[in-house]
Amino acid sequence: MKSYVEEGIQIVELEGSIQQAQTDELEKILESFHARRHHNVIVDLSKVNHVCSSALGVLVTYKRLYKQEKGDLKLIITDENLQQLFEITMLDKVFEISETKKEAIEKFD
Repeated sequence: MKSYVEEGIQIVELEGSIQQAQTDELEKILESFHARRHHNVIVDLSKVNHVCSSALGVLVTYKRLYKQEKGDLKLIITDENLQQLFEITMLDKVFEISETKKEAIEKFD
């Protein structure tokens, strides 16, 4: 998991299967952004093939927190099964989902 800034937006890249240990790390990163008042965030799930339910909860929680601060949390998803998970759980209605980082960054304009 790595995080960096591009065009003023915090980006977190994850890969593989997101289980509880990775969820805890993701939550720490998202909380650090919130504490430092960085509220425009992209979580790049383009290299992820599985997300546990607790990770979904963390994403929803921080999306809400960032929105309260006039920011947003957007996702990059390319895996078809992961996209279906977001559709089945109706989280595709909660998050703006892009297929590329460029597209996700442009959605902040």
